[in-house]
Amino acid sequence: MTDGAENSRVQPAEATLYRAAISLGTQETQLIWTRFTGFVVINGFLINAVVQWPTSHASVGGSSVLLVVAIFGLLLNTVWHILNFAGWQNQNLWYHYASGLIGDTKLALPTDQFKEKIRCPFGWIYWLAQSVPKLFFLGSTSCLYFALLECGPYLPVVAAVLSLVACSGFALATEYFVIAREVGLKKAV
Repeated sequence: MTDGAENSRVQPAEATLYRAAISLGTQETQLIWTRFTGFVVINGFLINAVVQWPTSHASVGGSSVLLVVAIFGLLLNTVWHILNFAGWQNQNLWYHYASGLIGDTKLALPTDQFKEKIRCPFGWIYWLAQSVPKLFFLGSTSCLYFALLECGPYLPVVAAVLSLVACSGFALATEYFVIAREVGLKKAV
């Protein structure tokens, strides 16, 4: 064999571990979209509750139902946003591990972009996937606004804006300062 062919050869054990790490990254992708579907269905139930409640239960207080749906929706979609980030981060982590399993070869591998560092989630698919919980989140914020509307003109606006800022801040802090930092620390160890 020539020296160039020897450098591009991958040992069977390395190839097996590489395939396993890639499979785990792909499995994480499947989990992301399975969770995504589940959260869309749950939000569909919440939307149905908001739309159907005034027509079927006109005598019962609609604002209390809106308040419960709004609070549940805010919490649900904050958790969804965080889980999306964590799933994409885990996928990138597995691809980073996979890229480190194969020694220096002249092969171009699909995980080469993850070799130097664990990347934060990126790309159009990620950003579009993260926009869906934000849209449902805004719907929950508007439910909160309408639930508190009978309390006066200022309280609903303040409550909606504060809930938006608080939940968004919590989600971003959790994603970028807890999850991303934890993954960075694991890499350094």
